[in-house]
Amino acid sequence: MAVILTDNERDEILDSKKTPINKIVSILLKPKSGTKHREFQAELMDTKKREYRMIIRKNTIDQFDFSIILRYLHRDAKKWRTITRYNGCHVHVNKLERKKIECFHIHKITEKYQNANFKGEGYAELTEFYSNYDSALGEFLRNNNIKGMPFMPTLTNWDEREGMPQ
Repeated sequence: MAVILTDNERDEILDSKKTPINKIVSILLKPKSGTKHREFQAELMDTKKREYRMIIRKNTIDQFDFSIILRYLHRDAKKWRTITRYNGCHVHVNKLERKKIECFHIHKITEKYQNANFKGEGYAELTEFYSNYDSALGEFLRNNNIKGMPFMPTLTNWDEREGMPQ
């Protein structure tokens, strides 16, 4: 039987402060073999010693094709779970609601989708909080409470509504 991560557990995980296990000097995306993507991964831990993995995938041709992912090692299930995924601009359909989203969107794991035997993070919401990779990374770090990551936006239209993540 699958172990369900509740929405309250998800929210508590998102609120917990996470820091890299090893010092990260820069977020350097490296070419991923056999693809048109570059990738970055970092291992994180929170104050309760829970393990996380931050993964960034970015297309080398289409600047709006990216995913910034927070995965969590669920100890009871003994498997990695995607908690959130900040996606670039592409079409996504929320299968249970049969609702199409046509641009930047954020996925979150939900009890509803897990109980329906869909991908736990299959539900997504349209967002206007970011409009490119740099602003998405800033939102991701802030909203997932990730500290100690170097963040140097490369585009000039980064939204400074709450300041840069620390």
